[in-house]
Amino acid sequence: MPILQLLPARIESGKILWRDPLVISKVFSAYNGKNVLVTIQPERRRRSINQNAYYHAVVVKIISDELGHSEKETHEILAGMFLTLEHEVKLKSGKIFTVKTTHSTADLSTTEFEDYLRRIREWASIELNLFIPLPNEIMVEYGNYGG
Repeated sequence: MPILQLLPARIESGKILWRDPLVISKVFSAYNGKNVLVTIQPERRRRSINQNAYYHAVVVKIISDELGHSEKETHEILAGMFLTLEHEVKLKSGKIFTVKTTHSTADLSTTEFEDYLRRIREWASIELNLFIPLPNEIMVEYGNYGG
């Protein structure tokens, strides 16, 4: 099975500028003489370590304390509530059914993760009457989460 190669680069004036030309040389050598398929997509930054630390140490902790669930259960509840999408799947027979998929927070970009956090804070405020501080509003009682 072929291995997917992620090769970071920047496009300037219609040319590809590779971040690590030595790696590119090795990859190209491995595929020498073979047909390949090249995909170009914008690079996206995954959620940051600080975002993840804030999420678990502050957001999940406050909500889990309120709900009485473990932090792991609370994380799963929140992901189910805010990261689940429904897709309609049509079979050859014509029958249509709905499939639910839940994204992992690890797959979110920094922007997507902040949107996820915002929606959780809004929900907690309205539905649970809980104040969840923003990362720059963290009080000493929540500890140092790395932010």
